[in-house]
Amino acid sequence: TPVIIEVALNGVHTKERNPHLPTDPDEVRADAIRCFAAGASIVHAHHRMGTMEFNEGVRTPGHAIDDYVAAWGPLLDAQPDALWYPGLLVGADFEALAEKVPLRIAPVDPGSVNLGRPDAEGLPTGTVYAN
Repeated sequence: TPVIIEVALNGVHTKERNPHLPTDPDEVRADAIRCFAAGASIVHAHHRMGTMEFNEGVRTPGHAIDDYVAAWGPLLDAQPDALWYPGLLVGADFEALAEKVPLRIAPVDPGSVNLGRPDAEGLPTGTVYAN
């Protein structure tokens, strides 16, 4: 039976929480290569999550695109059939990214969703992701 394995390399966490978390383009690219080699079908990654607060873009959309190009351009040169997709690029333009790095799939954000996440003491707390 065929299986599709999707890997989410990082997200809203930081290196303080997990020192092995890939946050810069070189780390994201290296981990993505390892994941594809291990059998992943799709890889998803955010740009520089270690330098951002959740839902507060410290970096500009242009930086996000630059980070994705630096991470995925060389990987796709070597593995043009690799399936990957970025975070939602708040305030950025997917067309601008797709002009520089091919996107064969993309995320779809249907709106808001309720999420659970740990507070400072590690206890669960609710939050709403609203797009």
